[in-house]
Amino acid sequence: MKRKVLFLSLSVMLIASMTTYGQTKTSGADAKKPVTLKVWIAKQEIVVPFQRILDKYTEVNPHVKFNMERPGGDQYYQTIKVLMNSGDNPDVFALGVGGLLKDYTKSGLLEPLDAKSYNVFETAREAVLVDGKMMGLPMDIAGIGVIYNKKIFADAGITAVPKTVTELRAVVDKLQKKGITPFGVAFKDAWTLRQLFAIGHTATVDLNSFVMQMNEGKTSFKNEKMGKVFEVFDMIAANCNSKPMDSDYNNLCTLFAEGKVAMMVQGLWALNNVTKITPDIQTGMFGLPVSENANEARMMGDVDSVFCLSSQSKNKEEAAKFLVWLTQKQATDMWTQDCKLISAVKGTSAPTAIGAAAQDLLNYFNANKVYRWGFRDWPTGYDMELAKVFQGYFAKTIKVDAYYKTIDQMWADAIQK
Repeated sequence: MKRKVLFLSLSVMLIASMTTYGQTKTSGADAKKPVTLKVWIAKQEIVVPFQRILDKYTEVNPHVKFNMERPGGDQYYQTIKVLMNSGDNPDVFALGVGGLLKDYTKSGLLEPLDAKSYNVFETAREAVLVDGKMMGLPMDIAGIGVIYNKKIFADAGITAVPKTVTELRAVVDKLQKKGITPFGVAFKDAWTLRQLFAIGHTATVDLNSFVMQMNEGKTSFKNEKMGKVFEVFDMIAANCNSKPMDSDYNNLCTLFAEGKVAMMVQGLWALNNVTKITPDIQTGMFGLPVSENANEARMMGDVDSVFCLSSQSKNKEEAAKFLVWLTQKQATDMWTQDCKLISAVKGTSAPTAIGAAAQDLLNYFNANKVYRWGFRDWPTGYDMELAKVFQGYFAKTIKVDAYYKTIDQMWADAIQK
């Protein structure tokens, strides 16, 4: 009898224990309520591979799903400000450093991040600091320069990349003699001209001093070095693909991938599109010559993608966890190899899928032969307005002196808004 009572007691205890354990598990599951994070990205090149990164996070964290969007397309930055002002807020969104990051911080749209949680290069961390606070996660370091087809160069007998304007002209002549179009351009897309003008102009000034003096009305975009820079611009326009004003970014990438042009002044990200068409293309990258001083042929390099946490997010804790995960090896490996970008996280390497151009860019960074993206320090929205006027220069509807006068006045107007 005692044994039967003891057996029943143990059974009751076991059932109770199992019930309690089940309740604990249920309680734990309830703690991870389903969450859908709205993520906005700016780069069209990473839409597909970044979705794979999001899917991987969901695989590891089944309670988190994502709604990824690229609002506004190429008008992303103009669009998201309107959306957020109307109350349509993401949880995580892409932004740029410089004036843009500062403006959004001052507007109270960003949630500061815990800097200790993110293992990124110090230079990259500094780029996202506003008043000492880390206002975004620097995702990648990018550079804008001249991307070239190594095989085409070799076939044309070009054994070294040009470092001066004279050397660049010699390269162009050799390519033309071989019947090869030297440059591919996308003048239809104004943002490509923003880059082209900035890579030439920023090489001629001390950026901080220039911005300060422009704000005080004491200087101009025109300076004694810009004459040589415009020689380069004119050289590109005179030796590029047909119908340049009708050529957009996608057409440019296709022309380069198919070997129909030898060079393009673009960011490393362009090779993501190029290698989709020609995976084994042999590419390199060098700084655009802007003078007869070889030391001034540098890359324009900076932190490119920045992911910010919206101060209006209703899922800040989960969104912050996702941002931290993006700096872990599983995520950085996918970011580097799938998105084909150079991660800002310490310990990562150049993406192998886009060839030697990525390593060339890293070499410029290591040699400190880079300068910041000048347009990042221009007034918010000014860069695209300048680019539209620059389109007019190539369309021959505005001459260079009128161009300077127009963009100088536009700056004065922009800082009054």
